[in-house]
Amino acid sequence: MESQSGYREIVPGTKISHEYWDQGASEYARENLEHLTIDRLIWGPEGWDEAEVRWLGDPSMLAGRQVIEIGCGLGQGTRYLSSLGAKAVGIDVAAGMIREGIELAARNKAPAPPLIAADATQLPFAADTFDLAFSAFGAVAFVLDLAALYSEVARVLKPGSRWVFTTAHPMRWVFSDDPADVAAPAMRRSYFDRRPYVEMRGEVATYAEFHHTLEDHAAALAAAGFVIEDLKEPRFAPGIETTWAGWSKERAEMFPGTLLISARLR
Repeated sequence: MESQSGYREIVPGTKISHEYWDQGASEYARENLEHLTIDRLIWGPEGWDEAEVRWLGDPSMLAGRQVIEIGCGLGQGTRYLSSLGAKAVGIDVAAGMIREGIELAARNKAPAPPLIAADATQLPFAADTFDLAFSAFGAVAFVLDLAALYSEVARVLKPGSRWVFTTAHPMRWVFSDDPADVAAPAMRRSYFDRRPYVEMRGEVATYAEFHHTLEDHAAALAAAGFVIEDLKEPRFAPGIETTWAGWSKERAEMFPGTLLISARLR
């Protein structure tokens, strides 16, 4: 059956991301392990390493803290926080990713903090459980309802705690996805067109990624009780030359590909 892709409306609440990442977990692990590493927290395609940038704060202050990674994938970030002494737990909607992450840690004798299959909008934790929440290109782009996601993160955080995440910068949706298109990048759609990118097999949606503008992020965070403390649009880290999907060093000099937001719960 022929596959198609494009921008179209889909029924809210569909579990497309669950099925896609669950079924493709093994392939994802094989193709991306070198880039993602086993137990380092790399914030995105630009290659910024938490051990160097400390966007989560002083590592010595993380020991003993209750930390949750939202959309943990193979659990690299969760393992990194665990290695610092944090009481870290990772959640991901795809049980296949969790399984691959647990097996990866076992094969490499790496730290093995809890990794749990769970929906980011329905977290299996009590209110006021965590001191810090983070996501490195995890769930944010794959959730249609930002308000539901951010309010659920707020629910499980203690007052005064931070929510730090990276996701695809909304400007990426305006231009072509060709990483070599740098001289005069072609605008492909309106910044305000919020139809998701969807891949179809016949009449069945097999993949979906959702476009959220900066205004969408700010409004949903404020409604959930967060105050934005920092916003970054990182260029490529020194020495990083790898082209990853639609991200390249050359394009990063033209417009941002990644958005980082650090917000504190009131």
